[in-house]
Amino acid sequence: MKIRQADRYIDNSDNPIITALGIKFLEASTDKVSAVAKANNKTYTSLRAASNEGMSYKKLKPAIEGATYDTLYSIAGMNVNSFRDKSLKNAIVAYLKTT
Repeated sequence: MKIRQADRYIDNSDNPIITALGIKFLEASTDKVSAVAKANNKTYTSLRAASNEGMSYKKLKPAIEGATYDTLYSIAGMNVNSFRDKSLKNAIVAYLKTT
C-alpha cells in the first residue's frame, strides 16, 4: 500500500527521517500483514486489525520484522541535508551493518 503524497510529507517535514520511519513502516507493514492474512484466508489489511481480530503473534512476527527492516533499509538510502538527520541515518546504517 502506498500512502498518497508520502514523499511530500517527508520532504516538507522538519524531521524527515522520523517522518519517513513512520510512513514507510505503515506502508511496509500493511503490505506484509495483508500477504500473511491472505495466506491464511483472511482479509486483514493492517496490523491493528489482524492483531485485534486474533491472528497469532507467531504468524504476524515475521511480517512485522520484515516491515521493520524494509523501513530501515529504505531510510538508509535516503538523501538528507541536516547534520541531525545525517547522524540518525548513519546510526541506522551502522545498525544494519551489524545484523
